[in-house]
Amino acid sequence: MSQLMLIGIDAASLELILKWRDKLKFFNMLLEEGAYGYLRSTIPPLSPAAWTSIYTGKKPSKTKFYDWLKYPTNPCNKPRVRLASSFDLKEPTIWDIATVHGLKSAIINAPLTYPSTYLRGIMVSGVPAHLFSSYPITFPLKLRKELDALVNGYEVMPKLDILRFFEYDLVKRLELVVEKRKKAVEYLYSRENWNFFMPVFFVLDTIQHYFWSYTDENHPLYKKDSLSKVVFYFYKKIDTILYDFIKKIDDCNLIVVSDHGAGPLYGYFLVNKYLASLGLLKTKKRSMLKLLATLVFSIIELDQMFFVYEIAKRTRIPLIDKLLDKPLIKQIVERFSFFPLMELMSGDFLSEIEWNDTLAFALGAVGGIFVSKNIPKEKRRKVKMLIEKALKNLRLPSGKKAKVELFEGYDSDNSPDFFYSIEDYKYLPIVHLSGWNNRIFEKPLFFTGWHRPLGVFFAYGPLFKKNVNGKIPVYSIYDVAPTVLYALGLPALSDMDGKPIFKIFSEDARQNLKLELKNSRQYKLARKMHLIKTKMALRNALR
Repeated sequence: MSQLMLIGIDAASLELILKWRDKLKFFNMLLEEGAYGYLRSTIPPLSPAAWTSIYTGKKPSKTKFYDWLKYPTNPCNKPRVRLASSFDLKEPTIWDIATVHGLKSAIINAPLTYPSTYLRGIMVSGVPAHLFSSYPITFPLKLRKELDALVNGYEVMPKLDILRFFEYDLVKRLELVVEKRKKAVEYLYSRENWNFFMPVFFVLDTIQHYFWSYTDENHPLYKKDSLSKVVFYFYKKIDTILYDFIKKIDDCNLIVVSDHGAGPLYGYFLVNKYLASLGLLKTKKRSMLKLLATLVFSIIELDQMFFVYEIAKRTRIPLIDKLLDKPLIKQIVERFSFFPLMELMSGDFLSEIEWNDTLAFALGAVGGIFVSKNIPKEKRRKVKMLIEKALKNLRLPSGKKAKVELFEGYDSDNSPDFFYSIEDYKYLPIVHLSGWNNRIFEKPLFFTGWHRPLGVFFAYGPLFKKNVNGKIPVYSIYDVAPTVLYALGLPALSDMDGKPIFKIFSEDARQNLKLELKNSRQYKLARKMHLIKTKMALRNALR
């Protein structure tokens, strides 16, 4: 059996790596001595959809992961959402298949692996484990104590308190988390002779979301100051960590991937307000508290919010901290900060919708549009056509016609009917409903960077050959799992949507490795049993 390391670097951008390659020893080594290309992400190019497709080789229509949230089959009848967890993934992963065949795996900080599930090996959960408090984040359970002792308190991610958000503090906290991750990865790798080792670094995603405007001179909000090199700083930090780590390993077979790329974010598109303006979404009358919060925001307006934000992040006055904890003030800031996850995670806006009179609505981190299932089929078709036409004629704040690309939803009961991109993802659809003005576009208050469909793919080591000169290839995210399984000498599954990327393997590897396809039934059963074992272990641990 071969050994393989799959390193995940969430949101890594090949454009930035190529731009800085002379200063990045690890990535330059991969570029010069390995195979590389773009990795086309899922639609939408969002971590939950993309990472679960990396783990399984299957489209979101099979994994049922489109978002950080799990939607009800018919939100009109049951308007509740919740955070997704590993229990929601029923399709077998790379490590489930490896476990069936007796291979040992170590999965560290992989997104959407909370709670950590049973496998032959170890698992440390990744995001959004930091948003939960119910279950332990490691398998086996005792591993958490080892990690806490090793790094003086292991962290998945620093808590991002948006009410007291200060950029320099965030950089320091993220740097500390990366250092802890480095120590944990090195320690866990040294513990066993792993067949499959998969660490994931999530920091670039966060840094690019918050600090893209500091590094991009073409960004409308560009400002040059001491944070202008912070994005490069973290690329360099990850590069140094991985270079030092890999150089200690002999004959390492390595694949490096990102779930999506990154680019500038110019503004937010308030999709539910837009649907309301088309007469497709109706809202209820608001409570006095919400009305008062809306009134205050309408007086302040968003431009003044920028000013208040700039003052707040430069000061640390205890009185301000206390005021922010007052219910009314907190309501105002939370509802009108335009931080996408605020309203998204609470699902609070769902209670504002008059469902009996609503024909379409948007949910999730990228504003996927649902057409009501409580209306006749022919009327649904007409509503879809109306939405398509409206989006194709959408105008930007400048008056220019927006470039809108529409994507059909997946053939699944809980998939949105539409995904879409505006100006190549430069405008992020959010589900925010509040505010008395009629604007459907707003400037980004916190995020100035967002995802792009093309991530990175590198393959390096004795199994792989160097890139041939020429055009940079584009691989599919669904090809990662079958490629990893092929490299490990394990079977791929017949219902996977990808296939091994044979052309990256050396001639010797191709002669020694054999492609084997198997029916997924026994592996789905194994996944089910692994989840049952996990639930039993957690139940016993929490008694």
